[in-house]
Amino acid sequence: MRGIAISRIMTVDPVTVGPADSVVTARELLESRDIHHLPVVEDGILVGIVSSADLLKLHALNERSEDLSAIRVAEVMEAEPITIDISADLIDVAAKLSDGSFHALPVVEAGNVLVGIVTSTDLINHLLMQVPRSDTGSEGTS
Repeated sequence: MRGIAISRIMTVDPVTVGPADSVVTARELLESRDIHHLPVVEDGILVGIVSSADLLKLHALNERSEDLSAIRVAEVMEAEPITIDISADLIDVAAKLSDGSFHALPVVEAGNVLVGIVTSTDLINHLLMQVPRSDTGSEGTS
């Protein structure tokens, strides 16, 4: 994995939200796209990240769902997300993901310009593709 470019597994041009968008909009994007993390971008610059877990916590704290439409993404996002540079390799990705309690890394280039996102699922899927499969039919047994 050393030397394997992050661009091989990252999602290019990820779905994003703006800091002024409502959390209802963010939730609808997460659900409709079947994703769990949304980079928050303003004028092409990464300013935060919001996850489905963030919105789930917010929903649990609010009993009336109509109140959610007044809450902006900027109020609930992680304003200083851990990021990874586009020049990183998969070892760098694995190290960062294993160090934190998060499962997604916005991929940025100079000036914090968002160019992609990589998740723990992306990394695991890549690793699974590298493991030789047995043709003995014993998958799923221990």
